[in-house]
Amino acid sequence: MSTDQVLAHGHDLATKVSLLFRKRAEFAQQQYKERLAKATADNGIGEILGNPAAAAKVWTDWYAYAVDATQRSVLFWDTIRQRGNNYVQHMQAGLPPVLHFDYETVVDGRKLERPVNYALVRIVPPAGVTIDPKRRKVKNYQLVNG
Repeated sequence: MSTDQVLAHGHDLATKVSLLFRKRAEFAQQQYKERLAKATADNGIGEILGNPAAAAKVWTDWYAYAVDATQRSVLFWDTIRQRGNNYVQHMQAGLPPVLHFDYETVVDGRKLERPVNYALVRIVPPAGVTIDPKRRKVKNYQLVNG
């Protein structure tokens, strides 16, 4: 093949490749447009793009969400701060019991045949408080030592 033929063949080949690329690019663009139109129609973005009032609603909804998230974050961190302050005060007080009730020991686990590190106790009501046995949900069970 002569140089002119090689150059002509290269030119023809480049032309065919560019035409093929252009057709495929047009097809891809068309597919993209159709799929984008379908996606925006399915989730309401098409309405937002065509309606400025809908776009403004998106911004106001986002703003309301951001305000709510910020307020919740402030409340969360304030709760964490209070919890930390309570812990420090509890430590400074020498770790007193958080709940303190008078009680009667029903069964001491250390005195069982096979000792355990537990005890069964009955909380004694404070002075002036009466217990109505009819309102108790737990039935009285007799304990058998032995």
